[in-house]
Amino acid sequence: SSTQATVTWSAVTGGSPGEEVTEYNLCLIQGSDEVCTLVPADTLSYTFENLNPEIEYTIRISAINVFGEGPYSGVDFTTAALPSLSGVRVSSSSTSYEISWNEYVVPGATVEYYIVCFRRDQSSTECDKTVILPPSQLSYTISNDLGFGQYFVTVSPQTTEYGIATPTDSFTVLCPIDGIYCSAQSSSEISCSWDEYVVTDGTLSSYTLCLKVDPTTSSCAVLQGISPPTTNYTFTGLDSNTVYYPVILALTS
Repeated sequence: SSTQATVTWSAVTGGSPGEEVTEYNLCLIQGSDEVCTLVPADTLSYTFENLNPEIEYTIRISAINVFGEGPYSGVDFTTAALPSLSGVRVSSSSTSYEISWNEYVVPGATVEYYIVCFRRDQSSTECDKTVILPPSQLSYTISNDLGFGQYFVTVSPQTTEYGIATPTDSFTVLCPIDGIYCSAQSSSEISCSWDEYVVTDGTLSSYTLCLKVDPTTSSCAVLQGISPPTTNYTFTGLDSNTVYYPVILALTS
C-alpha cells in the first residue's frame, strides 16, 4: 500500500541441535537511512508501517543463531501513491448542487483538510475557485456564486504526514446543451423544451435551466433544476416587457 509493506519469508531449518535459528533481523533501508528490528524465530512475516508514499525501499532479512548472524536476503519495492477519495456523490436542487464523499481513511495518515477545486479548463492545473474544508466536513454545496457555466471539480485530502493525496477524477461536469426552444405563453410565462442530452461517459443526473436578462453575464435571473427524463418546463411569474435569454446545462456524474 502507500504507507505499509508486509514481508514474508520461509523458515531457515537444518543444523545440529543447539544451532537452530533464535531470531531474524529485519532491516528497512531508504537511501542512507536504515532501521532494523529483531523478531522471534517462529515469526515468518512482518509489517512495516508509517512509510512514505511513492518511495523506493529495500528490506533485508538475516537469520541469527548462537554463532551469530548469517547472510541476508534482500528485496526492493516502491510504495504506492496515496489513494483518491471514494464514495463521491452529487445531488441537485433548483438552485444548487451538493457534492459529498466518504471519510478519507489511510493507515498512518491524518486529514488536515479537504481541497475542492473548480476548473473551467479540465487540462489546467490551476483552480478557478478553491474551497478548503475541515476534516469533519464531508460535503460542499455549490451555489450560483460560481457563475453559470461548465466546471470540472476534484476533491483532494491534505494529510499531515504525506501532503496532498491523489485528486479524484473530475466527477462533476455541467454540460451546455444545444437545441433549446422557448416561446412566450403570456406576459408572465415562458415555456421551454430542449433536446434530450445523450451521455457518452457517466450518468445524467439533472438539467439546470437558466433565464438571463443580460446574455453577457454569468448570473441567472431565474434558475430551475429539472430531473430527467423531463425535457420541458414552463416559467411563471416573470416580469412583463422583459427579454429573457435561456440557457440549459446537463449535470453528469
